[in-house]
Amino acid sequence: MRMKLLSKKANNLFFFFVLILLFTVSLSNAANRFSVATGNWSSTATWSATLGGASGASVPVAGDVVTIAGGFTVYLAALWKWILYTFYG
Repeated sequence: MRMKLLSKKANNLFFFFVLILLFTVSLSNAANRFSVATGNWSSTATWSATLGGASGASVPVAGDVVTIAGGFTVYLAALWKWILYTFYG
Protein backbone atom coordinates (compact mmCIF):
# COMPACT_ATOMS: atom_id res chain seq x y z
CA MET A 1 0.00 0.00 0.00
CA ARG A 2 2.79 2.43 0.90
CA MET A 3 4.50 1.90 -2.48
CA LYS A 4 1.32 2.79 -4.36
CA LEU A 5 0.94 6.06 -2.43
CA LEU A 6 4.51 7.06 -3.16
CA SER A 7 4.09 6.08 -6.79
CA LYS A 8 0.92 8.15 -7.16
CA LYS A 9 2.58 11.12 -5.46
CA ALA A 10 5.58 10.84 -7.78
CA ASN A 11 3.29 10.69 -10.83
CA ASN A 12 1.43 13.80 -9.72
CA LEU A 13 4.69 15.66 -9.17
CA PHE A 14 5.98 14.56 -12.57
CA PHE A 15 2.85 15.80 -14.35
CA PHE A 16 2.99 19.09 -12.46
CA PHE A 17 6.54 19.72 -13.67
CA VAL A 18 5.61 18.75 -17.23
CA LEU A 19 2.76 21.28 -17.19
CA ILE A 20 5.07 24.00 -15.87
CA LEU A 21 7.62 23.19 -18.58
CA LEU A 22 5.01 23.32 -21.35
CA PHE A 23 3.64 26.62 -20.05
CA THR A 24 7.13 28.14 -19.88
CA VAL A 25 8.01 26.99 -23.40
CA SER A 26 4.77 28.36 -24.84
CA LEU A 27 5.40 31.77 -23.25
CA SER A 28 8.98 31.92 -24.44
CA ASN A 29 7.87 31.56 -28.07
CA ALA A 30 5.58 34.59 -27.98
CA ALA A 31 6.83 37.56 -29.98
CA ASN A 32 6.10 41.22 -29.31
CA ARG A 33 4.74 43.16 -32.27
CA PHE A 34 4.04 46.91 -32.43
CA SER A 35 2.09 48.78 -35.08
CA VAL A 36 4.19 51.44 -36.82
CA ALA A 37 1.75 52.35 -39.60
CA THR A 38 -1.90 52.14 -40.55
CA GLY A 39 -2.48 49.03 -42.63
CA ASN A 40 -3.61 45.44 -42.87
CA TRP A 41 -2.87 42.93 -40.15
CA SER A 42 -1.31 40.64 -42.74
CA SER A 43 1.21 43.24 -43.97
CA THR A 44 4.76 43.26 -42.60
CA ALA A 45 4.85 47.02 -43.32
CA THR A 46 2.42 47.46 -40.40
CA TRP A 47 4.61 45.77 -37.77
CA SER A 48 7.85 46.31 -35.88
CA ALA A 49 9.60 44.19 -33.27
CA THR A 50 10.08 47.32 -31.10
CA LEU A 51 7.86 50.27 -30.22
CA GLY A 52 8.60 53.02 -32.75
CA GLY A 53 11.07 50.79 -34.60
CA ALA A 54 11.42 50.05 -38.28
CA SER A 55 8.67 48.16 -40.07
CA GLY A 56 9.20 44.74 -41.59
CA ALA A 57 8.72 42.44 -38.61
CA SER A 58 6.78 39.24 -39.17
CA VAL A 59 3.01 39.34 -39.00
CA PRO A 60 1.62 38.55 -35.51
CA VAL A 61 0.25 35.05 -34.99
CA ALA A 62 -1.71 33.38 -32.21
CA GLY A 63 0.19 33.69 -28.93
CA ASP A 64 2.05 36.88 -29.87
CA VAL A 65 1.66 40.06 -27.80
CA VAL A 66 0.43 42.89 -30.03
CA THR A 67 0.46 46.62 -29.27
CA ILE A 68 -1.47 48.92 -31.59
CA ALA A 69 0.12 52.31 -31.01
CA GLY A 70 -2.03 55.45 -30.84
CA GLY A 71 -2.90 57.05 -34.16
CA PHE A 72 -2.65 53.82 -36.15
CA THR A 73 -5.48 51.64 -37.42
CA VAL A 74 -4.91 47.97 -38.12
CA TYR A 75 -7.47 46.26 -40.34
CA LEU A 76 -8.45 42.63 -39.77
CA ALA A 77 -9.49 40.87 -42.96
CA ALA A 78 -10.11 37.34 -41.64
CA LEU A 79 -11.06 35.38 -38.57
CA TRP A 80 -8.20 35.15 -36.07
CA LYS A 81 -7.34 33.33 -32.87
CA TRP A 82 -7.24 35.08 -29.50
CA ILE A 83 -4.32 37.47 -29.26
CA LEU A 84 -3.35 39.55 -26.23
CA TYR A 85 -3.40 43.22 -27.20
CA THR A 86 -2.89 46.62 -25.62
CA PHE A 87 -4.03 50.01 -26.91
CA TYR A 88 -1.92 53.11 -26.29
CA GLY A 89 -3.04 56.59 -27.10
